Amino acid sequence: MTVEPPAKGRGRTTPLASASVADEGSEGLAQRLPRQERGRRRVDEILDAAEALIIEAGPSACSVHELARRAGASVGSMYHFFPTKDAIFEALRRRYAAEGHAMAARIQAQASEWSRLPFAAFVDRLLALLADFMARTPAYFVLHGMESAPSMKDAAAREAMGKALVALLGMRDPAATRGECARRVEILMVIGEAITTQMARSAPKQRSRYMEELRRAMFGYLGTYERGETAVE
Repeated sequence: MTVEPPAKGRGRTTPLASASVADEGSEGLAQRLPRQERGRRRVDEILDAAEALIIEAGPSACSVHELARRAGASVGSMYHFFPTKDAIFEALRRRYAAEGHAMAARIQAQASEWSRLPFAAFVDRLLALLADFMARTPAYFVLHGMESAPSMKDAAAREAMGKALVALLGMRDPAATRGECARRVEILMVIGEAITTQMARSAPKQRSRYMEELRRAMFGYLGTYERGETAVE
């Protein structure tokens, strides 16, 4: 399967695009983020620079002064939006959460079509969606693959994704109960997170192989339900 990554910045879902990704822990950050278009563009430029620096040198190199230099921003502007390094990571987490919610919305919008696809095409659509998410959030999986890095996980985004996938599998297999679909989705998420973590830790040239292994795993697991097979006790 070949997936073309989106052009940088194309259709970027920013932390400001959806108030639903804000939580109590990010209230201070939300108060600092700009509401005008010019300010939002500046924040996106800073976060783009942060992603590039994390990929290049790791999260420890992500200092306010270095980001100001790379983003072409004044140090004063940096401290206005992001007074600490933790504030930068929190803004990235919000960005990735917004992308996760957008990913769930895409599944919901296309669920009817996807539920009728041949099995191979169905799996490839799911993998293409994941590849698109990875292209839009390049530092997410780098941070996810580092035990010492700040967590980029967002419970609300994961829940939204889970609900969208449960509904999709339910449409594809009407005989399955909601609980059965939920268990299948949980297994798929565990498989996906494990393989993408290894993918993030590998050399870029090796990552396509992990994507193919993920495809094999999804075929093997979901394929048993497509064929109506049951586990042998």
